[in-house]
Amino acid sequence: FALWRDERRRRGWLTSRVLAKQLLGETAGAAATDFEILSRDELGRVNRPLVWRAGARLPWSLSISHSDRGVLVGLATSDDVTIGVDLTQGQAFSPSVAETWFTPAERAWYHQANSRQIGAYIWSAKEALYKALSDGESFAPLEFEVLADGRCRHRGTRGGLGGHRRC
Repeated sequence: FALWRDERRRRGWLTSRVLAKQLLGETAGAAATDFEILSRDELGRVNRPLVWRAGARLPWSLSISHSDRGVLVGLATSDDVTIGVDLTQGQAFSPSVAETWFTPAERAWYHQANSRQIGAYIWSAKEALYKALSDGESFAPLEFEVLADGRCRHRGTRGGLGGHRRC
């Protein structure tokens, strides 16, 4: 909480944690206060939120996204499923941002659609995929590709989607 300097970001972070703990409590039939959510490793690096209860890590996948306008929390309780969620506002993406962070196929879709929502969708889907597949590595947007037909690809080592799969 203390790492967020902007009051709106602090409020979004806190609200998302409260919502996540309520979801965890309802899912487990327990009190929300029974859970601890850790999203930094022992070196202070950001990682996927880990869920702890009574000193034991649960094999659940939790994903949290927050902004000054909303929060979104996703939870998968099966230990063979990971989840990633992201919120984004419909901000316009400059051509330089698209040229830098979108793959050629994504840039073609973005320019053809001529819609700021498509840019926001592509970016948000990349972040959600990253959250679902990352093991603590830095976000590398070009490692993820999101296509207009609903397929996606992760070119990194984890997930190894090789070809395109449904997102």
